[in-house]
Amino acid sequence: MTASRVVILLLAAVLAATLGSHSLTRWLLPRLQARGVVDIPNERSSHGAATVRGAGLAMAVAWSVCCLVVILLQPRQLTVGLAVLGLGIGLSLVGFWDDLSTLNPGVRFVAQILLCLTAVVLGLRTESLTFPGLPVLNLGILAIPLCALGLLTMVNFFNFMDGIDGLAVGHTLVAAIVLLAAAVLVHAFTIAVLAASLAGVAAGFLPLNWSPARCFMGDAGSYFCGGTLGSLLILGQRSGIPLLLIGLASAAFFADAGITLVVRLAKGKRIWQAHHSHLYQRMVSAGWSHGQVAGLYIGVAAATGTAAILYLARANVVP
Repeated sequence: MTASRVVILLLAAVLAATLGSHSLTRWLLPRLQARGVVDIPNERSSHGAATVRGAGLAMAVAWSVCCLVVILLQPRQLTVGLAVLGLGIGLSLVGFWDDLSTLNPGVRFVAQILLCLTAVVLGLRTESLTFPGLPVLNLGILAIPLCALGLLTMVNFFNFMDGIDGLAVGHTLVAAIVLLAAAVLVHAFTIAVLAASLAGVAAGFLPLNWSPARCFMGDAGSYFCGGTLGSLLILGQRSGIPLLLIGLASAAFFADAGITLVVRLAKGKRIWQAHHSHLYQRMVSAGWSHGQVAGLYIGVAAATGTAAILYLARANVVP
């Protein structure tokens, strides 16, 4: 495939996904509002007005259409493709159900485990991890449990970090762009199209979620973003994109989630309950605006992601 055709294909994927996500979100908003699917502020909230939640379902639907087109054009990867598609839309539907009626935390977690494990068993896994300049880490029999755990962690970390306007979806946008650039570098064009589509749906949703947000993506969106980004990172590793390197774009984002989780576990707190302990929440409480905090996290992700791409290019891992 020529360079010009690749550019046209990727631009088309981004444009279609952006327009689809934005249009579907606008269509969904009044319907969710009419059903009373809104977040009411409380003492643990970072927002001050009732806001529609669950609108992230629009991102999942728009991306799923793009993914389905890719699957139809790449029938040799049918099983893995359907595993990725099923995981993304399945997680979003579980999250949307929770947005509508507040599921029991145990039921929600079991559903996440089943979806992630099923996708991994169907082939959404990598047998090794690589980092340019270091020996290959072969996972062996641990590939299935580690990949399932990785996906489950991504899903819940995104959910933990979706607490202020624009943060989680803005991070999704940057992480997807970094993965897209890495995929182009190693000529993994199927991954590039899927990453471009993910960046597109995030870009389409972001204007409606940026402070002051007109809507929240809710569990429907955070589950989808975490699970889908995790899926693409695993597929990327299988295609020659070093997961551990490209994952550096999410280092600060996941550090906030991970450190907070460990601290709360050490204190005997119920980790599934809402709280106000994350660094980004403390920054808002200290007087930073939602836009300032989200912008800082997004900027750090862009900087570390750019460094990772430059390192990948200079490591000359391209055949």
